Amino acid sequence: MEQARGGMNQVLANVPILEQYLRNTYPDFKVISSTTKRLVDREKLKEEMERDYHLVVLDYDLNHDESVLSMLEPYADKVEILVNEICEPNCPMRQAHYANQSLAQLTFDPNLPFKCPHDTSHRTFEECKKRPAFISREQIAEYGERGFVNFKIVGRGLPMEFAKESYLYYLVKEEYQSFIRGKIDRALADLSRQGGQIKR
Repeated sequence: MEQARGGMNQVLANVPILEQYLRNTYPDFKVISSTTKRLVDREKLKEEMERDYHLVVLDYDLNHDESVLSMLEPYADKVEILVNEICEPNCPMRQAHYANQSLAQLTFDPNLPFKCPHDTSHRTFEECKKRPAFISREQIAEYGERGFVNFKIVGRGLPMEFAKESYLYYLVKEEYQSFIRGKIDRALADLSRQGGQIKR
C-alpha cells in the first residue's frame, strides 16, 4: 500500500476488518467492493451500491440479468463488470477458489493446490466467448448507453494465450489484430530466448 501511494490508485477489499483498516490507514485510496464477495442477492447488492465505494464489481452470473441491470441503472457509473469471465456459471466452488487464490498470493505459492471439478489449465478465449456471462464488444456499447461504463478484462493467473486473445479482442481493432498478435508473439519469443520471465 505504501509503494502504491500516489493519489491515483484504488484498493479492492472483501473482508470488513481489512477494509476498515485500509480506510483508516490509507484514506487517500478509493475503495472497491470485490467480486469475491459473491453478492448475488439483489437487496444486499443494492445496499452495497449505497455504501461508500468507488466501484462495486458485479458478480459475473448477473452480467445479463435484466432485472438486476435495471435495478442498478441509478448506480451504473459505480458498477464494474467482468466481460470475459471463464469460470463455470453459478459455480458453487467459486468463493472457495477465490480464498485459495488469496492464500496463494499471501504465501507466494502460485502452485497451491485447489480441487475444482470445473478447473482446467487449457481454457481458451474462444471457449470463454461461449459462456453465458461473456460480454461482446457490441454489447459493451449497449451497456454504455445505459450508463454502465466500467469494464474489467479477466486474465491474471490464466494462460498467456487467453490473456493475449482477450486483450486483442477488446482493445485492438479487428483489422489490426493479426499485426499486433505477431508483434506480441515475437516479443514473447525474444524474451523466452533471452531467458527472461514473463510477468503478468
